[in-house]
Amino acid sequence: MSDSLDDVKRRILTRVSLASLIGESVKLANKSGKLAGLCPFHADDSPSFYLYDDHYHCFGCKAHGDAITWVRAREGFSFIEALRHLAQKFGIEAPELEESSGRIAKQRADATLFNMMNEAQLFFVTNLEGDGGAAARAYLAERGFTEQSVKEFGFGMTPREPFGLARHLEKKGFRDADMRSVGLVSQSAGGRGSFDFFRNRVLLPIHDGQGRIVGFGGRTLDGSNPKYLNTGATVLFDKSHTLFGFDRARKKMREKGRGLVVEGYMDVCMLWQYGFDEAVACMGTSFTESQLKMLKNATNNVTILFDGDAAGEAGTLKAVDIALRLPEMYVKAAMLGGDEDPDSFLRKHGAEGLTEVLNRAGDIYAFAIERKMAQSHQLALPDLISKEFVPWLAALPDRMQRTLLANKLAGRTGLKVEVFERELTEYLKTQAQAPRTAAELRAKGAHALAPPPYGRDDGWVPPAGEPPRTKPLESLARELFANVFFAAPGELDLAALAGLARAELELDEAHAQLFQEFLRALERGATPAAESLPFPAALDPTVAALLDRFHKEAQAFQYTDGRPRAARVEAVVGAIRAQAIRAQIKDLNMRLVRVDRSPEGVEEARKILGMIKELQKTAGV
Repeated sequence: MSDSLDDVKRRILTRVSLASLIGESVKLANKSGKLAGLCPFHADDSPSFYLYDDHYHCFGCKAHGDAITWVRAREGFSFIEALRHLAQKFGIEAPELEESSGRIAKQRADATLFNMMNEAQLFFVTNLEGDGGAAARAYLAERGFTEQSVKEFGFGMTPREPFGLARHLEKKGFRDADMRSVGLVSQSAGGRGSFDFFRNRVLLPIHDGQGRIVGFGGRTLDGSNPKYLNTGATVLFDKSHTLFGFDRARKKMREKGRGLVVEGYMDVCMLWQYGFDEAVACMGTSFTESQLKMLKNATNNVTILFDGDAAGEAGTLKAVDIALRLPEMYVKAAMLGGDEDPDSFLRKHGAEGLTEVLNRAGDIYAFAIERKMAQSHQLALPDLISKEFVPWLAALPDRMQRTLLANKLAGRTGLKVEVFERELTEYLKTQAQAPRTAAELRAKGAHALAPPPYGRDDGWVPPAGEPPRTKPLESLARELFANVFFAAPGELDLAALAGLARAELELDEAHAQLFQEFLRALERGATPAAESLPFPAALDPTVAALLDRFHKEAQAFQYTDGRPRAARVEAVVGAIRAQAIRAQIKDLNMRLVRVDRSPEGVEEARKILGMIKELQKTAGV
């Protein structure tokens, strides 16, 4: 399949007009013989974004890629979704993206079903806006939704009569069997007809990742149970593989660098209305691995914000097992007081109140440890360790991740980390003797815990055979990191630093995560260097060594000459930018040397000289 995808990728990149694609959202003009414009990936004052025959490149933020990269970056698509999008947009045949002729036939059948779902949505919206929708409109207004939000989010209403939708769709030419297959109607007990699945409810459409309606969620208006009702499992809808609002929130998650997961769709709509447009709902308290994988396509930073009741807390604790399966995701937990849900909390405390709650969110493991300890008597601690905590350690695939969690467990329980190392060794031995399921085989391959990754005075280094996965920072970047690490809240412009990290710093994944963690600490009013819990990014040995070095050099960054830290950071940032421009000029000069002396080469040389001149002007040289 990979060879086939390579073929369709080459075909798409050959036939897609990059200027046409990018020109839809970026105003392009001829500059030095190339199309150029203001870069959409960072705040650009003068055009630094250039188009070439097969790629784009920004000389400011170093954004670089082809048509597929562009679509993925702008729309948040996966690789396959980007291929399909471009193939459809530019009329490119791509049979490699279809599994078989049967798949094509299924797509045609699905098109009919999706058309039917759209017709049902239109029917529900018309009912809400009509004379019979007065009570539903009053209910939504009482819940705090504006008229604009009601329209924007697609609220609708079902009629009271049991056959309203069924008869409407039948008149439109849709088959009863198709209505049943997508959960819009249910067959009567006698098998003599179908009646509407949703009756006398306010409804919201549920979309898949491509924005297609796959189901509905409804809230009763007459007090009948269940209060909330979702479409059941159908040929289009599987709740465990769907996140309400993900099609809308995905792009915002990428922009904001985080996702919020709540229980209900009403919560999501209220969060959107208050500006938290990175929110989605898992439609219950069962957060699944498939849903977390969906979020991974948009962000690796997720906060679970379930209701404040016992069910919400239990659902958050269950999410620990899901987070363990994707350790590269940074999952946090935030809890609301009492029986509040995000919807009711926002109406009482507003966006500022919820922002405070989110700023207090901690990683989900720390949350779970606190809750488990609070729920257990001290005498039950051995059982808690053997039945809850040690299996968590065994489930983590990376030695450094287990070390970090073991240290958290030791700090909270008051036990030595060696206790957890010993328990883990015994647990793995027991698992090795059990029947070999896939999960047990993974646990059997786990290593014993390594020593703590940082904060030690014994010169610890990564074990032999495990070379660092990340290159150390260069000196200027290291100086920037150190100043942010030792900064006090309010000393630095956090928004500017966040933009710098996204657009200008060439950071690998581990250091980019660490920088974000520094900024999050400052946002919640803490100095990063004073944080009591280790930073998750320190699972990487190179990052751990960097933090060790910072602690040893702390005195060097406690300035006494009166010069503000912000001024020092500004100087470092300027030096980093100048260094990047010099590197670009060097690369262009090397290209200039290789240009041949043909007429085409002379023209290319002229363009390169123009770019060098622009860069020198930008750098002030």
